[in-house]
Amino acid sequence: MILCEPLEKRTILLIMLFFGFGQCYLLRNVVYMALNVYDFMNVDISSESMEERAVVQFYYGYCVLQIPCGRLSERFGGKTMMGFGILGASILCILIPYAIETGGYNSLGFISVFIGAFLAAYNSAAFNLASKWITAKERGKLVCAFSSLYFGNGLRLWLQLEYSSSKEILFIIPGVSGIIWTLCWYMLVYDSPMTHPSITRQERKHIVLTKESEGTIYDTAIDCPWSEICFDPHVWVVFTTHACFWAAAVFLNQRSVIYLRETFKLSPLEDPLLLVLPFFLSFCSSFISGLLLDVLCRFRISLILVQKIYTIIATIIPAIAFIGFICHNNSMSWSLFFYSLGLAFATWILGGHYTIFLDLAPNFAATLNAMSTTLATFYLILNTKIINSLGAGLERHEQWDKRHCLCSALFFTAGTMFTLFGNNNIADWNTPTFYEDV
Repeated sequence: MILCEPLEKRTILLIMLFFGFGQCYLLRNVVYMALNVYDFMNVDISSESMEERAVVQFYYGYCVLQIPCGRLSERFGGKTMMGFGILGASILCILIPYAIETGGYNSLGFISVFIGAFLAAYNSAAFNLASKWITAKERGKLVCAFSSLYFGNGLRLWLQLEYSSSKEILFIIPGVSGIIWTLCWYMLVYDSPMTHPSITRQERKHIVLTKESEGTIYDTAIDCPWSEICFDPHVWVVFTTHACFWAAAVFLNQRSVIYLRETFKLSPLEDPLLLVLPFFLSFCSSFISGLLLDVLCRFRISLILVQKIYTIIATIIPAIAFIGFICHNNSMSWSLFFYSLGLAFATWILGGHYTIFLDLAPNFAATLNAMSTTLATFYLILNTKIINSLGAGLERHEQWDKRHCLCSALFFTAGTMFTLFGNNNIADWNTPTFYEDV
């Protein structure tokens, strides 16, 4: 607490979000760790099918509670929702080894659903807090905080390598770290500058006046304009962009590892750097993109222009990477290069369309993010089934080529959609008439 006193309160929030996103995405991947370190000999399906099923089971829980959690974050504050979610997922993480011993693969699937449910609140709650604390000129710092999600992905693989001989510790470490983070979170973070007991008057005035000029209302009792949201074309541009991008990005993050393992016989235990290093490169790339975003904002470059440039980078380069997979499917070196390239630049989406709801409608950013994620999750589940059916009857490498072609098209569609039609002008329905009259 003493060490944190000299720091501005929004800086403390960003630091906690940084570690929180890493923790969140580490917990999202504990089921993959379990699939890799436990032998489910009694399950009559392939390892790829088990991983695919684990993804779908996680997103069932993740999808169902997205919108309710987003709305609850706006009603009751993002602090409680985030803390409760990480705490619940951390406890379940610790219980995974004992659940597997008791019920095997089915128990793991059951826990996967509930981990998804607990973590459903995190992203939307983060948007709610950002809408109250982080100004548009500090968007780059927020992107830096978000970047740790890629660090969490890499940390999962590192833990798997470091503690592969001790299965229980593999799940105790992320579980205990999540509990510690939750305790720090509740002690250090508050829902808004208006409720923080020790924030300086100068910092509160700066944040509140700036955020109010950007459309934020410091009131938790605003009714959500559901009909206006559902019929706003600018919102649907972002929804469509996010759905296409996320389906392809999840494939790049998770299924491409299976492709490399299957095609070139790579193993996380035997070739750790080849599979872990791309995730840490992604983290570095994302963090640098946040720093660059801050620099561009200081030069007063239009934020929507920066967001479109970032979205183009985050979609076109991974789209090219998938084409590279197809053209060099017999070369391990080239495949690893394109895999790393795609992962590294897909992270720039955090400074692109991903945070645009903070500009479009800051008062409902959590709900909009939740709606966008829900629709993207439905499409992800549908896309998983489409991908699995591609190339039926063809040889394995031809099936992968078709999958890579589809994902390349999804990335290209996302980039084109947002570049042509994306807009971050504040929506009329962001501020209810009642507040305008006052």
